[in-house]
This record gives sequence, structure tokens and C-alpha cells, in this order.
Amino acid sequence: MKRTWLFILLFCSSTAFASFYARILDGSGYTWRQFDLKQLSCDVECFGLFYQTTITFEIVLTPWPYGGDFRPGAYEVFWDFNLVEGSVITDCWIKSWGAAAFRNAEIVDLTSAEKLYQAAPTAQPRLLLRQRWYRSWDGEMQKRFEMNFSPVTLTQSPTIKIRYLSPALPYYNARRIILPLNEFSTYQQSGTPTLQVWDHDNPAVPPVTLSGNASDWRKSGDYWRAFTPPNRTTIALAPESASRSYLRTWQQDGTSFYQLAVPPPVEQQLRRPRTIMLAIDLSSQQGSYHDLIQTFRNAVNLSTMAEDSVTLIYSAFSPVLADDAFAPNHAGTLEALFRGPFNQSPPALNTLPQLLREAVTFFNQAERGGEIWLLTDASRHCDPLATAMEIIQQTHGRAVKPIVFRIISADLGYNTYQTINSQVYYGNDYLYENLARSSWGTFVRLRSAAWYDYLDLMLDAAAPTVNTVEIDPEPAGGLAYTRFPLNQGRANFPIALPYYEIGLYDGTTPFDVHFYGSFQGELFARTVTIDRQAEDPGWQAVALCWFDRYIQNLLLEPQSHETITYIEQTSVENRLLTPYSGFIVPGADGLLAFARLEEGTSSVVCRPEESAAETPRRCELSAFPNPFNAATTLDISLTELLESETVEVRIVNFLGQTVHEHRFEASAGTRLQLVWDGLDPAGRPVGSGIYLVIVRAGSLMKNIKISLIK
Repeated sequence: MKRTWLFILLFCSSTAFASFYARILDGSGYTWRQFDLKQLSCDVECFGLFYQTTITFEIVLTPWPYGGDFRPGAYEVFWDFNLVEGSVITDCWIKSWGAAAFRNAEIVDLTSAEKLYQAAPTAQPRLLLRQRWYRSWDGEMQKRFEMNFSPVTLTQSPTIKIRYLSPALPYYNARRIILPLNEFSTYQQSGTPTLQVWDHDNPAVPPVTLSGNASDWRKSGDYWRAFTPPNRTTIALAPESASRSYLRTWQQDGTSFYQLAVPPPVEQQLRRPRTIMLAIDLSSQQGSYHDLIQTFRNAVNLSTMAEDSVTLIYSAFSPVLADDAFAPNHAGTLEALFRGPFNQSPPALNTLPQLLREAVTFFNQAERGGEIWLLTDASRHCDPLATAMEIIQQTHGRAVKPIVFRIISADLGYNTYQTINSQVYYGNDYLYENLARSSWGTFVRLRSAAWYDYLDLMLDAAAPTVNTVEIDPEPAGGLAYTRFPLNQGRANFPIALPYYEIGLYDGTTPFDVHFYGSFQGELFARTVTIDRQAEDPGWQAVALCWFDRYIQNLLLEPQSHETITYIEQTSVENRLLTPYSGFIVPGADGLLAFARLEEGTSSVVCRPEESAAETPRRCELSAFPNPFNAATTLDISLTELLESETVEVRIVNFLGQTVHEHRFEASAGTRLQLVWDGLDPAGRPVGSGIYLVIVRAGSLMKNIKISLIK
């Protein structure tokens, strides 16, 4: 059986992407920036298409070894950091120096969290964790996190735990997990980090280290445990499903969630055999010469089939042809072809023009057309531009039969560049872009991606692809709605790359998944039926990630009071960090500090406590049917109102726009049934989706979610 792997990547480097500094608590404003990272450990639990990471660490002040003025005393640490894209923090803890147990943070609205933190005694362990939502230089909205904690001294510091949930990245024959341990890089790191992994789908299968130094995996309870130096490590776990098709469901508060994975359902017989010349033009300027060749080989292995014919040419003192004929891509063929470039020392110079000419000549002599897959780090063949035009003419222009060029640029430098027609080209990019375009090929740049994306980019350049993909999941007797893809905006899918999605649904399993697109120039339509795998409590991860994606969409729209209130309430109820909430450990008194807050400063509080002096002002609100098709009846019951008041009923969409509004006078004991027929104020039908019903009477507010399905 073909195995599918889950890759976990730990990315550590000497460069810290996080920002640390400490401010002394004596009020002088004195700061310090040298830290020692201790007790770093990383626990990972894999739940289908999601993984939960718990990172434990201690950050201690460290004097500068070359001298300098270090002022002893207690400090407050400020830490600014990133996590993997799509991650949401779900919990955190703090343990003071010498304490036996961690104290769990509470989540409250952001205003209350900041006030509680500032009011807490600086001599007691306190922590504040917030999320910032900002627009990056390229216009994309991104998350960033900020943590404050104290006190920290030269010899004593609290221990911190952070737990976050992330969607796995769709990967080729794998689920990929990235652990950004580079964000925990400080001035000094004591000890070797501990890595523990628990795959709920395959708990008995040990991890396999693919790269890096994680070794000696041993079972420790439910986890597999290893020690890894602070550098990048790739490990593989057994597949969640042999077919890569995957469906999990979860019910919460009357709402049904699902997570879905489905590879493009392309039958093997639809793939046309190809004739492929592999070309490697790497020089000694490339520090990761052998790693790149290994990654390229993996990409070739995933992108080809047994019916393909392959050979290889590579740069040495002059180009070397690994075989004098195209060979069937049987077992051992690639191993034999790659033996030459693997075993040689990286050549001092590139031989790109000569290598490409000989590759084209080889095709002409064989009287065949096909594809040239080029991996190169050459950078100086576009100055002057006539050089690039000559290379294109001597290669693509000399081909007797059509040759498609698929080019992977491994040139990581930015020194050589030129502006052509108001566009900046680095190195040989002008040559590669035009050579690929003129041959209807592909061109990718490795320098635009992190190292763990290199295989992705190589496969994007070489693997057979289903284009303009559309996915339509259809549960039995219902429909899927409010859906969020997890493929980072992909429209084209190499056939080995599954499509990932989360969403809400009505109906039952199995799901009929309708897959539409274009494959090798022909329209493509397939339907696959996927049944639900067994339930497990951990699959509630899909609900948490769905709420996070939903909130991200709300944050992109103009903010109304109702939208902000919904985000606050959803954040607190589900323990999800958002820009309108914060995790707080406010000192030894804990949440008792809320009783000392001024009235009205906290709109949302986790586990709120009613004061005995307050008069209850309650509202009961329900909707039936829910979900609904044509109309739903809102049942509003008001009790213990102090006096007659105007009650406002508003229905808003997920953008915060009002689609229905109603007002009436009420007093204690009033009950009203209001029918909404799914029309906006102009009498036009609204679309399917989730809507928020808000009932307000003075300072009293109640809301529920309703679902319109058409």
C-alpha cells in the first residue's frame, strides 16, 4: 500500500524573528535585551487536518558577557512574535519561580484584560497576551501576538506555556505541520529542546526523521519523544487515510461542522506518458547543493509515473549526460540517473548555455519532443539582454519538435538586477520567464519562498495539474455552507495535492464531493463519495478553526458595535484569541479583581459573576425553525424589566449589515413572536448564510445565530 506521510517541520535559526526587551519595574524606564531561553519543549497533537501545539519555555535575563551596565532588580518582559499562518491561540499558563503548578489564564474582552494587568501587583506573577491584526507591506492582513509578563530577575523567571491550533498545510502525499521555533530564538539557549508528537489517527506508528537531527524516538505515554537541536527538522508520520480522502464532523450547540480532504480524482489512464530531460545546473556558490538535488529528486519522483521516459544531464567541468537514451521510469531509474550529481563535488562554474544546447540536441537526435526540467542557480546570462535572446534562440529556437521548458531558479541572490519595461528582473529571471513563456512551460523562483516550500514550488513547476478547480461538497439530504478552503488561495492543484476545506453543513454523511476543472487541456468533472471517519473528542478543533476563519472575514469589513460584540462573545465562549480579547493572569487574586472594576468597563467576561446588589434584567430569545428555508419565528420573552422600555430587534449578516429591524414597547413579562421571511428592508430576498439576531432593551442585550438555507 502506498504510504502517505505527515511532515512536521521545526524551523530554528540564529536569527530571531520575534522581538524581546525587558523594562525594569522601578519606574526609571531602564531596559535590557539579553535573554537566556530555558526548558524549551514542544508538544504536538494531530487531529485530522489540524494540529495543536503546546510550547513551554522560560526566559531569563542574561548579562552581556563582554561587560556593560546591568541593573539588578525585577523586570517586565515584552515579547512580540508570529505563529504559522492561520494559527489561533487557545490557551496559556504561567508558573512563578519555585511554584508547583501553573496558573491558567482567563480570557476577557481586551479593555478589561489591559486594565486588569495594569492594576495587578507587579510583585506577583502576571501575564497579558493579545493579538494584533495589521496590514503588511503587500496589502495582506496578518496576525501578530504580544505578550507581557513579570516579574523577571537575573536568576528567577516565570515559566510560560502557550497552546495554539493550526490547520495543516496541504502537501504532496502528506499533511505538513510547521512549528515556528525561530520565534523562540533568544540571545542564548540552554539545553536541547524536547519534541513530543501524538498523531491521534495513528498513535502506534513511530515518527521517521527525514532531515535534521531529531533521533532516538521512544514511546512516552501517548507521545513519541525525541530531542532535537535548535535547527530545522523534518519528520514523517503514518497517513491519516491511505486514499488521502478524509472527512470528520463535529456537532456543537446545534451546529454541524466538517473538515474535508479530497485529492483531484484523476484516473491513472487519463495521464499521458511524457518524455523528460532532467537538467541540473548547480555550482559551488549554492551552499545547499546536495539538499537541493535531493529535493529535486523527490519532486521528480512525485511528478512522474512508470510510463514516462526520463534521462538526466548535469553540469560538471562540462555538461555530463547520465544516460545515452531515454529510459523507462521503472524502479531504480532515478537512483541511477542521480548518482552522478550526488557523488560529485559542486562545480565551480555553471555551464547553463552549453547544457541547454546539448539537451535540445539530444531531443533532436532522438527525433522526439518532450519536456526539459531545469534546476539552476545561474545568474549572469541576461547582461546584456542580447545574451538571453541568443540562449532562447539556440535552445527553444533549435528544437525540431516541441519542447516545454519547466524552470526552477535556485539563485538566492539579489545583487544582479535590471529594469526592463518598468519591471525589475533579478539574475536570469528575464531569460527563464521568456524561455518558459515561449515554450508554454512554467517558471518558479525558490528565493521567494521559505526553505520548507521548495518541494511545493518544484512540484508546481513539474507535476500534472488540474486547473481552475471548483469543489462542491454535498451532504446527504442537505448542503454545505459558509465554507473556508485551507489551500491558501490555490486555483490549480497538482494531482498529488489534496484539497482541504472546513465549513458548516446540514444533512448527514456521506458527502458527495463534486470536483470540476481542466486537466491536460480537457474539461474534467468527477464526483467522489466520502464517508465520515470515527468521532473523537479532539475533532472539536474544526469548530475552533472555523470560528477563527469566520472572525477573520468579519475583521476585513467595517466594524459595527454588533460585529465587535459578536467577536468578543465568540472569542470568550470558545477561548479563541482575537483583536478584541485578551488572555490574562491578573495576579494572585485572579478573577476576583473583576469585582473591583468600574461598572461598564467590561462588556464580555469569561465566567462572569453577578453581584448580589444588581437587579437581574433577563431576556429569553429563540428561533424556530433554525436552520430555516423560507421563514423563521423569533420568540422573545422579557422578564424582570424595571420599567416599560423600547425593545429593538435587529437581524444582521456576517458583514454587520442590518437586513431586518423591528421596535416595540415592552415591560416585565412581555412575550412577542416575530416572523422574519428572509427579506431585506427593500423587500429583496437575502442570501443563504448565518445571521445574527440582536435584541436590545436599554443596557440589556441578547443575541443568537440563525441559518438561512436555500
